[in-house]
Amino acid sequence: MSGGKRPTGPNAAKRRHLKRQLAARDGASCFYCGHPFAALADATIDHLIPYSIWPTWRQANLVLACGPCNHAKADRLPQTFLRPSGLASGLVPVPSRAARVGCAIGRTARRLSAAVTGALSGVVSAVRSGDGTGARRPASPGVSATS
Repeated sequence: MSGGKRPTGPNAAKRRHLKRQLAARDGASCFYCGHPFAALADATIDHLIPYSIWPTWRQANLVLACGPCNHAKADRLPQTFLRPSGLASGLVPVPSRAARVGCAIGRTARRLSAAVTGALSGVVSAVRSGDGTGARRPASPGVSATS
């Protein structure tokens, strides 16, 4: 997004604000290769765990990336992208950033696991109760609770 053009549209201001927050947290450079951004408009927002796997915009799953790194990573997990065979030509990850990617993935995976476990517990309770609320239904007259 070079050339000084600012994106417009309903989410443009939100994206600019999010880029500022991510730059304050991680620095104004590509999370993967360390390339500094002349302007945050040149940065793209990347999902560490791809949106196709975990459709969320939580900041814990977001980083700033240069266009070439974001394009090369595509919808893969960072571990795959950071392997030498997965790197685009000329892109070399900064070792300390590679370690941070691993830590960020671990945090995000733990949060995802907790959220999924909680959601599944609710579904299991609803299925067991038969009414979708998790509450047990009283037995119908003349029908035993075990039949």
